[in-house]
Amino acid sequence: YLNPSFKKMFGVELEKVRNKKFSDIDISAQLKEFFDKALQETSKELNKKVYEESFEIDGVEYFFNINVIPEFDESGELETFLIILHDITES
Repeated sequence: YLNPSFKKMFGVELEKVRNKKFSDIDISAQLKEFFDKALQETSKELNKKVYEESFEIDGVEYFFNINVIPEFDESGELETFLIILHDITES
């Protein structure tokens, strides 16, 4: 699932990201680097991680609260990540 807000903010279509790694998605190098780091850290600790990060989008700096939550299968193995981004940029 890809939230419509992510599509609007980052210009990413669900069909283009389904079953792909962040490194294979057409997003900025800054975003790829952040997600790579966040997923690696969450994979090691196997706990929810919370970040506050800023990203430049179309020449404007936005601030986000980002939750990265590991999801496990029935046997307790890491299966996927749930990533929740909240735009906390002050208007």
